[in-house]
Amino acid sequence: MPMKKSILASFIVYPLLAIGAFCLFFFVRKNYALSGWIDPLFFAGAIVLGGGLLSLLARFGAFDTVTYGFRSIFKHMNPNYTNAQDPYPDYYAYTESKKEKRKQNKIFPWPWLVLGIGLLIASFVIRGIVF
Repeated sequence: MPMKKSILASFIVYPLLAIGAFCLFFFVRKNYALSGWIDPLFFAGAIVLGGGLLSLLARFGAFDTVTYGFRSIFKHMNPNYTNAQDPYPDYYAYTESKKEKRKQNKIFPWPWLVLGIGLLIASFVIRGIVF
């Protein structure tokens, strides 16, 4: 069974995000000793875990109101816009449509959850070794 694009993307995006955050913090601080790994690992873990939690919140519909509001603002800025053109005439129709899409796409939190917690644990382990 082929892997979905969203699952495959999460296996690519989150490790790249972690590597980028780690490298940014590690090379800016220029502390190449073992104690210099603690903060970059924690920072990368917090970024990955925070990004994953935000995407999980979005998956549960926490940002639907804001998304619908901005969508409506930009649609109404168009002078040729009529409400008949809109597939979601009101907020209720918009949220129901989003709920149907969410039922079709299952949650796959493991890449960011494992990577984020693993990086945080690694930073605490190194902190315990060094200090």
